[in-house]
Amino acid sequence: MKSAAALARSLSMATGITTTANMEGTAVTLLNNYPDSSLTGIAAAVNTSVSDFTFVAGTGTTTAAVWTKVGAPAACTVSYTAAVAGAAPTVVVAAATSC
Repeated sequence: MKSAAALARSLSMATGITTTANMEGTAVTLLNNYPDSSLTGIAAAVNTSVSDFTFVAGTGTTTAAVWTKVGAPAACTVSYTAAVAGAAPTVVVAAATSC
């Protein structure tokens, strides 16, 4: 997830386009030069399979997007909060012993 966010930021900075980054033919929505926490933002940049993970979109820079591994305990999550201006996004991997 961090790599996908960094790649999107790199593309944004290289092209000077701050609203979207084209990643392998997919337009990724940006906020503060990083993917936002929507389905067309970080979820498009990461490109996970719905058969492997469920995804709940976040909003703005305050509500995190959350992925949960299908078939795993509910505590097995990864969350992504979009970047505020001048900072990197926050990625949190839940440390559950049964994951």
